[in-house]
Amino acid sequence: MPQLSAVSASPVGETGYSGQVTTDTGAGTLYWMVSTSATPPAMGALKAAESQPVTASGVQSVSGSALVPDTAYHLHVMQDDGAGHESAVLSSGVFMTVAPHGNVPAAFGPGDWSITDLGSGSDARLSLTGLPDCLTSAPTGQN
Repeated sequence: MPQLSAVSASPVGETGYSGQVTTDTGAGTLYWMVSTSATPPAMGALKAAESQPVTASGVQSVSGSALVPDTAYHLHVMQDDGAGHESAVLSSGVFMTVAPHGNVPAAFGPGDWSITDLGSGSDARLSLTGLPDCLTSAPTGQN
């Protein structure tokens, strides 16, 4: 029976991922699925997802795309050795796809912000310029 270990995954840009898992069996098929659930999928669903042949023991690399930006995912993997033996499903820890670049403000310098005393002794307003409307000013220090 194949034994899997050390499964990991990480984002690649806004919608992609790459992952790795180590197997002790150099034969059969590696199946994987990425989902937002930490719970391993049913075996049938996993086998209907992505797959690749395994020709050597050791680290196996997987990758894919079409994920939703700024979303938490888990990679689920299992191996069939081709002789009727299946590994247990192994799941990665959580990884998060990158937020779209349009939501990340560009770097700004001292001329792009100001702090105004609101006159109450401890409240102030931070004003930023050159950012999306939803980020242009925010009160700080409110009690």
